[in-house]
Amino acid sequence: MEMANKDQFLWNKPIKNLEFHELEQLRVSMEELKIKMANRTEGLKRAPMLSSSIDINQVGRTEDEGFQ
Repeated sequence: MEMANKDQFLWNKPIKNLEFHELEQLRVSMEELKIKMANRTEGLKRAPMLSSSIDINQVGRTEDEGFQ
């Protein structure tokens, strides 16, 4: 998404201050985000779940730190 000015993105500006072309650009960007989020959600739903036998408190520990 294009910056509205040097310091501010369109989504940070009050809607009432946006020009029509900026509103259209914001709408398109939000639609693209919606599609990306739906695709990511679907991917996460299909991903294998962690085994329940994994102790989350042991993840990343070495044998010296109590990893067994």
